[in-house]
This record gives sequence, C-alpha cells and structure tokens, in this order.
Amino acid sequence: MRFFSITCAALLMSSSAFAQAYKPVCVPTHLLPPANYPGAEAIPPGNNLVMPAGKSIEAEGQKLILTGRVLDNHCMPIKDATIEIWQANPFGRYVLATRADLMTPAPTFAGAGRGYTSNMGEFIFTTLFPSGVEKRAPFIGVRVKAHDMKPFTTQIFFANDGRNTTDPVYAKLKGDAARTVTISMRPLSGVNGYIGTIDIVLPEKAKYVSY
Repeated sequence: MRFFSITCAALLMSSSAFAQAYKPVCVPTHLLPPANYPGAEAIPPGNNLVMPAGKSIEAEGQKLILTGRVLDNHCMPIKDATIEIWQANPFGRYVLATRADLMTPAPTFAGAGRGYTSNMGEFIFTTLFPSGVEKRAPFIGVRVKAHDMKPFTTQIFFANDGRNTTDPVYAKLKGDAARTVTISMRPLSGVNGYIGTIDIVLPEKAKYVSY
C-alpha cells in the first residue's frame, strides 16, 4: 500500500511537471504607436483593400495576403475582435479611398480596411505590398479592439527587408520585441504576390474565457 501511494504521488508529480513543460507560451506582441492612423471613421469597411466591395478590377501592385490570429496572453483565440489595418500604397503615399472613389468603376486601392476575427481568432486581409515612406521601412499599421480589452496597436514589418536596419522604430527592437512584429512571407502560387501569417498576442487575458 505504501509503495502504491508513493507511485501515485510520483505519477502526479510527473504529470504536473509534464503539463508545465508543455504549457503554451504566448509572448505578447510588442506595442508600437499607431503611426499615421487615420481614425476609425475614415477606414473603409472590408478586408479586401485591393478590390473593395463594388469594384470588379483589382488595384495594381504586388498582392499581399495577410493572415493570422488574435490571441490573449494565455494563447486563447479571441473571437469577434475588430482588427484594422492601414498602410502606404505601392508608390509610398498614404491615400485612403473616399466614398466617391469607391463608387466609381475605376480600380481603387482602399489604403486601409477593417475586419473581424472568427471563433478561432483568425483574420485575413488582401492588400498590396507597401512602399517605404521617407526614412521608414515598409510596414503595416494594426489596431485591435477586443471585447472588454483595451485597444491595442502595433506595426508589422517584413522579414529580410534591408530597410529594417535603418528604420527609426524597428532598429530599436531586440529579441522577442522584434520577432513579434516581424512577418515572414512565401510566394503566392501563380500570382505576383506573397502570403504571410502572424499571430497578434494581446497583453491581457480575455475576461469572457474560462480556463
């Protein structure tokens, strides 16, 4: 009986150690200021910046599919979060499509967009690869607003872009701070473009999730 008790205790300790060893670790995405944020009212709705609703022709440029998840700091997906992106266009200008632009048949790059996360925290945007502006490397601004959580903003940079080393924001980031805001890309099959995936980990625990 004593041997059985010791064995059970050892198994429980072993199970606890195993659980701790394999507990998911979510490093919060580095908070960065909302550079050139146009304001929620100015951002056109929709997650396709290349061919906004009502258009039949895509805007010209190198396509970029941006996918990812929004998670809390315990790695739990956050559903129904609002996620906004904004960026410079392929010619290095911040130009938002107006209502008049969106009503014409001419191709129009929206310049910004708004989407919502799925029940698995997933999001997707179709956009164009941005150009660098002045001394900045190419980046995409991101703002996330989840239920009962503070709005979160950051900037997403592109891996292996030589301009990152001289960017006044990115060049100051080290270790996890840089890793969490850097996206790697792979070519899109049969299309002049890329696809990249990044997790945006918020610094808070989702209040409506129990675990």
